Amino acid sequence: MFRSSEDGEIGLGKQEVNGRDDDSEIIRNVNGFVHSIVDHAAAQLKNQYELLVPHELELRSSGAEGVWTKTTIPRGTKYGPYIGKWLQKPIDMRFAWEAISMLQRQ
Repeated sequence: MFRSSEDGEIGLGKQEVNGRDDDSEIIRNVNGFVHSIVDHAAAQLKNQYELLVPHELELRSSGAEGVWTKTTIPRGTKYGPYIGKWLQKPIDMRFAWEAISMLQRQ
């Protein structure tokens, strides 16, 4: 995951380490980079998609499904690379995200 601001600065954020009640997983979040150590494969599969989402964003599966922001995201902020495909055409392309693979970027 790469994040940058419009002026090209890339900041180093405060390091956070969070544990879970059952101690089956330790999540380390460093400036939007999420690293996870999971003891059980089932727990890893369950949380895999949540761990890939930057802390400013959240996945919603009820109502309007998709990726929603929790905070204001500065203009020029970039996330990715992510590999994906359109499951359906967006209603308004101004609010759609472009998902490309590393091979397409080269």
